Amino acid sequence: MPFRKPDRLFSSAVTECQDSARTDTRCLKTPLACGKRGWRITRSQQIGGVLTPFPIFLYLIVFSIQSVASPSQPVDAQALLNLLGRVERVEVAYQETVESDLIDVPLGTQGRLVYQAPERIHRLSDRGDGFELDGERMRLISDGRVVHELTISDIKPLEAMIGALRATFAGDFATLKANYRLDYQSDREHWILDLGSEGQAFAGLFERMRIVGHGATIETIDILESNGDRRQLRMRLLAREPAGLD
Repeated sequence: MPFRKPDRLFSSAVTECQDSARTDTRCLKTPLACGKRGWRITRSQQIGGVLTPFPIFLYLIVFSIQSVASPSQPVDAQALLNLLGRVERVEVAYQETVESDLIDVPLGTQGRLVYQAPERIHRLSDRGDGFELDGERMRLISDGRVVHELTISDIKPLEAMIGALRATFAGDFATLKANYRLDYQSDREHWILDLGSEGQAFAGLFERMRIVGHGATIETIDILESNGDRRQLRMRLLAREPAGLD
C-alpha cells in the first residue's frame, strides 16, 4: 500500500519495513503497525524548508496540546482585575484564622461569604456572626440578628481593609492603583496580588494584604495588620455567576 503524505508541509522518503530483524536507528514502529510491518523513516522530515527529526516534530505537537490544556494566569494586575470584574456574583465557604500576640492560640471561624457586584458583601459565620456591606453602610450581625449599623468611612482601618477587599472582588483597578501599592506575580498555576498601603492614603493602617488565586477564583486572603496581628481567610468556591468563568 503506497504511503501518502497528508499535506505538502513536510516530505520524506519512506520505505516499508519488511523484516523487523533489520535494525535501523531511523526506523519508526507506530502502534498502528503490526508485528513485522511498519514504516521506516529513511530521511528526516522537512518542515518549512528545515530538516527536522521526526521525534522532535511529535514533541512539538504534544507540547502544543499541553499548552492549550494548561492556560497561563493573567499577565499583570490590570488583566487580573479585568477578569475578576466579570464576576457578577460569587459564593464561597471560608475558614478564617486570626493570630495575635494577645492570644496564645489562634482563633478560628468558618462560614459563608457572598459577593454581589458591584459592592455588596454578606459574610456570616456558622455561629451566626458577621456583617452585611452595601455601599458605605455596614450592618453588624450577632446571633443571626443585625445589632449595629455604621459607615465604614468613619473608621479608617476598616475602610482600608474593606475597601481593598471590595475593590479586588469588583476588579476595580483604578481604585486599587490610586490607594494601594500593587505587586503582582504569577506562574502557570497561581497568581499573587500584594496590596500595600505604604505611602498612600491608608498608610500605616495595615502592612500588607496578600491575595492568592487562579484564574477568576480567589483562594486565600492574608492580611498583616500594623499591630502585628495576622488574619488569613481561606476560601472554597461554591457558586459563581456567570458560570464557566475561569
